Amino acid sequence: MSLRKGMRSDKLLILHHGALGDLLCAWPALLALAGTFADARRYALVRASHHFLLQPLGYLACPDELRGVEDAFHGGILPPAASEITLFRFCLGKLPGYIPEGAYCITALCKERIPVFQSLLAQLEALGLPVPCMEDCLMLFRKFFGGWKGQGSRLVGILPGSGHKVKNWPPEYFAEIARELTHKGFQPVQILGQAELERNICLPGIASRCPQGLAELVDILVNMRLVFGNDSGPVHLAAYLGIPCAVLFGPSDARRWGPPGARCLCSPLPCVPCTDDMSRLGCTKPECMDKISVKHVLCELLKLIL
Repeated sequence: MSLRKGMRSDKLLILHHGALGDLLCAWPALLALAGTFADARRYALVRASHHFLLQPLGYLACPDELRGVEDAFHGGILPPAASEITLFRFCLGKLPGYIPEGAYCITALCKERIPVFQSLLAQLEALGLPVPCMEDCLMLFRKFFGGWKGQGSRLVGILPGSGHKVKNWPPEYFAEIARELTHKGFQPVQILGQAELERNICLPGIASRCPQGLAELVDILVNMRLVFGNDSGPVHLAAYLGIPCAVLFGPSDARRWGPPGARCLCSPLPCVPCTDDMSRLGCTKPECMDKISVKHVLCELLKLIL
C-alpha cells in the first residue's frame, strides 16, 4: 500500500483519549491505519483498558519516551524519540490550533451529519490512504473478539448508565421495561460498570453483572438475546459484536453516534439533537430522555426479540 507523500512508514503512533464508544467509532480507521502501516512498528496512546481492542491490530502500548507527544499539539516540542515517527491524533471535536510536523489530526465531527466511523474513514481516504468498507470492519471485529451466541437465549441485557447523566433514561422506565419482559418469559440482566456503581445507577430487584474489564464484558454481551440502553460504550460494543441492539438517544445525534446496525430510539422533542459532542447542551435541564415513552421502547424491543 502506498503512503501519502511525507508520511514516515517505519513507526506509527496514534493518540486517542476518548471513551469506549468513541474508540469503537474510530476502530475502522485504526484498522485502516494498521493495514497502511503493516510493516511499521505501531503504538497507541489510549486508555489502558482499551488496549484489549487494539492488540489484534498489532498496536503496542505507547512507550514512556513517546508519552510527551501530546504537548506538541499545544505548542510544545516533540520529544526526540518522536522525530522519526508518524503521528495520528483523533479528536472528538474541533482540531487543535497547532499540529506539529509529521502529525495528522482527524476529527469525529464534520459538517455533514454522517456516522462518525464514516467521517473518520473519509478523512483518511482524503489523505490518500486506502480504507476498508464497514462490512469488512465488522467481519474482522467479530473474527477477533467473537460474535453473537445468544440467538436462543432468554437473557436481555440492560445498560442503564452512560458517560453523561443527561443521556440517561429514567431508571424507573428501565425497571418497567424489565418487568414487562419478565412477564413475557425473558430474563433481564443489568450490566453495570464502574461509573454506574459509583453513581449508584442500579435497578433494584433485577439481576446484575459487573464485568471486570472488556474481555469479560464481551463474554457477557455475546450471550444476550438482545441488548438495549442509553448511548454508551457497551451498547456500541454489542453492536460491533453483531448483537441485536436498541439505543436511546436524546441530546446527542443518532445520525452521528448511532452504532452500526442498531435500532436508534430517539426523543420525540423537536429540539433534539442539541449537541454534537456533549460539551455544550441546548438547555440546562434536558427533558428529552424523559419523553421517550416506555410503551414505544417496549414495542420496538419486542419487534427485535420476537
